[in-house]
Amino acid sequence: LFSLLQVLAISSTFKMHADGRMDTYHWWWGCQDFFHLGGGIVLLGAAMGVFCIVTWVVESVPSFAQDLFAKAGCPVSRQAGILGLLGARPLGMHIFGGYCFIDVPKAVGFFFILFLILGNKTLKIFHEIEWPVT
Repeated sequence: LFSLLQVLAISSTFKMHADGRMDTYHWWWGCQDFFHLGGGIVLLGAAMGVFCIVTWVVESVPSFAQDLFAKAGCPVSRQAGILGLLGARPLGMHIFGGYCFIDVPKAVGFFFILFLILGNKTLKIFHEIEWPVT
């Protein structure tokens, strides 16, 4: 959440500088803003990657348990009972008291929307800048 807000705040700062609401913007702040924008996107990518891996591992637990019990020679009736217990409640990450399943399509959709927002802000910045830049 912090990285997402970081990316959105930095892009808003660029827009405020472009439309003249922030007069005292120094060039070295631009270096800092680009660093934080890139760092925020990298951290968001890492977080979404970890969420995808955790979801994939959690979804593979029932089949892994079934294979493990079958190799151990466990009776089918016991395997069914254990698989019933594993399927009785959702397995996933607990975030804010609920279950969260982030898979690849959701992560791709998240980044698609994020890059649409960033692209929209970039186009607004280019529209606000008085050309030629002096």
